[in-house]
Amino acid sequence: MQIIVLSHGPMAEGMVQSATMIIGPRQNVTSLTLKREDEIGYFKDRLRAMLDSFGDEEVICLTDLLHGSPFNAVVSQMGDFPVAHLTGANLAMVIQACIRSKTKNMTARKLCAELAELRSTSVVDVNSLFENDTEE
Repeated sequence: MQIIVLSHGPMAEGMVQSATMIIGPRQNVTSLTLKREDEIGYFKDRLRAMLDSFGDEEVICLTDLLHGSPFNAVVSQMGDFPVAHLTGANLAMVIQACIRSKTKNMTARKLCAELAELRSTSVVDVNSLFENDTEE
């Protein structure tokens, strides 16, 4: 299973680098960034070439923003490639995707479902958390 993290600007590259710092290098994760000067067609072509290089292997695409250009680029390829797509990516998702993608019998769709569950634990209102701790 391959993992591609896609974003506007260098966020995807930074998340992959940060994940590598925390859990070590992974051979199955890469980033694709949309730069200000990139034409969307060029970005889609780079994505398509990347997906082509994976053959029939399952791919998870983690995009930064619902309905953003990286999101739309992935959606445009979903009919042609075995892509599972999750948007709203954050570092916790990237780390978990890297770790869990190597689990026996894990599928891209199943992993996406697991990653979607992270939203309730990876986005936390810290002020409320501390307020609740002091009330007890």
